[in-house]
Amino acid sequence: MRICEHDPVQAIIGPYSPGQCRTCWRYLNHEPSRQQQDRLTNPKEPGLLQKGINFAKAFGRHLANGMKLVSKEIWTKRVEICRSCPLFKSGTCLHGKCGCVIAQKASWESEHCPIQKW
Repeated sequence: MRICEHDPVQAIIGPYSPGQCRTCWRYLNHEPSRQQQDRLTNPKEPGLLQKGINFAKAFGRHLANGMKLVSKEIWTKRVEICRSCPLFKSGTCLHGKCGCVIAQKASWESEHCPIQKW
């Protein structure tokens, strides 16, 4: 009987209990792994300074690309993808390397999703 939803890398010789995968064991028993998983599942929005730095870099790429915009269809698809993402909150990406306003960033041809969704 499995006690988790992960792929069965389970019953590996070692301290894993039967039915428990390596991911669950590490989360329960290995503090650095727990901290990393918590950062992924409970993201914190970047601070104002980091957002400013991220925006400046993105705007620089946008300028270097000739300030080209994507079509309305591509923009709509990008925004829909972002809205379905767990890192989306109130029009902003909560990814630690982003923090952007989705409506703006999704319109720039030079930009991409920080977790490769578009």
